[in-house]
Amino acid sequence: DGGEARGAGAADKKCATTESLDAMLALGRALRETLDVVSATLPRNPPLAALQWHRLVAYVGVLVAVEAHLLHASTVYVAATVASSSPGGLDAERARWLSRDHDALRGAFAEARARPAMKTAFVEEGAGGSFSFLELPESVPDFASEG
Repeated sequence: DGGEARGAGAADKKCATTESLDAMLALGRALRETLDVVSATLPRNPPLAALQWHRLVAYVGVLVAVEAHLLHASTVYVAATVASSSPGGLDAERARWLSRDHDALRGAFAEARARPAMKTAFVEEGAGGSFSFLELPESVPDFASEG
């Protein structure tokens, strides 16, 4: 029904606000900082006998990485929605915040991929050892307003 589709679009715009974008960016930063702690805790060259502690920390890292990736994709969607509903796009400060957080998350994912315990945890979780979802495009679109 076309009415349902129109209603869904209106709901997207009502939920996609600068306030929700700010909250998503803040939560994304917290997840990334958690992933940074996980990566800093795990050695790049662990001993052959992996410690149970490393396995636990890596498992937490997998959960955080997946949530961070999903949240980031949602945040970019909300930013695009807010930008398209605002004359001139997203304000420059929020656009810079999104771009900085994107770059920081790319770095956090690179650090996570460099940890063997993380790879093992991904394999054990059924990801097949593929880190493809721990990769982000080089940059996000520029949603900033011109003024």
